[in-house]
Amino acid sequence: EISGEYLEKMGYILGLSNEFTNINQSSVYMKQADYAVEIGNQMGDKTRIYHFREFILKYILTRFDGTFPAECLYSTGLLSLIEHDKDRNTDYIQTLDVYLRNEMRITATSNELFLHRSSLLNRLDKIRNILDEDLEDPDTRLYLRACLYLMKKRDA
Repeated sequence: EISGEYLEKMGYILGLSNEFTNINQSSVYMKQADYAVEIGNQMGDKTRIYHFREFILKYILTRFDGTFPAECLYSTGLLSLIEHDKDRNTDYIQTLDVYLRNEMRITATSNELFLHRSSLLNRLDKIRNILDEDLEDPDTRLYLRACLYLMKKRDA
């Protein structure tokens, strides 16, 4: 394992892309790593290892220009949720979208989805387990809402 201390000794900085899952998108992963280093350096942080996932929201809000396909901006958990919907013909993405748009209000979400409250709570538990994100964190919610928006734009 490479440590920040080792990198500092060598005078190196490391940029890490999202999880590398498609060899055909290696140039995208390289751009993600470059972006992570660029933004990490601008922040003046003494960290020597920068992860693209730490800067995705900033990228989406300030620079989204199509350099990265939208799917390359999604977290591993969101990608898992998308796959779950495809494999099992569920509507977890839609449920998450409605839940977040309703500011995590159960009654408003269940009314909009025409679901009983307990059914919605069960579905949200499954979504949280697959997603593995902290929905209590406002930045995480904003990031997910931005991703869901990009997903809708792509599918439109």
